[in-house]
Amino acid sequence: MFGNSDHNIFDTFEVNVYDNSRLIASGFFDLGQNSAMGISSIYDPDYKKYSLGKHLIYSKMMFCKERNIKYFYPGYFVPGYRAFDYKLDIATPHIEYLQLQTIHGRHWRYLRNDKVPIKQMVSRLNELKNWLNRSGVHSDVLYYDYFYAIRHLN
Repeated sequence: MFGNSDHNIFDTFEVNVYDNSRLIASGFFDLGQNSAMGISSIYDPDYKKYSLGKHLIYSKMMFCKERNIKYFYPGYFVPGYRAFDYKLDIATPHIEYLQLQTIHGRHWRYLRNDKVPIKQMVSRLNELKNWLNRSGVHSDVLYYDYFYAIRHLN
């Protein structure tokens, strides 16, 4: 949770969900002066059908509401990576993405598949790889495995 540091400069909170005494889900979020941001959530796969990811987001939002925190950011979604799609059901009319060409927010439903930045980057890298290979220079497009969601976008 601390990255490369041994301490946290943020005011991080944790919300837990139990089934009797069994911990079945946990979520972390940072609290600011008038906003909060979801960091990470995990749940027991045996409880998948209970939508604990959504439950954790709503629990974080209620915590913020009780403290008059005006904004809550549940975390990002990744187009084409279904594990994060549950976030698209929460406050759907207000979900936006940053359109890089205009630097403006647009409703996520306008996000065209061919305009997803990572897909554009992979497409251009593959074009470069093919050009290099045709020119006699062997090349590969490699992925950093830590960002495993990217593999689902190819």
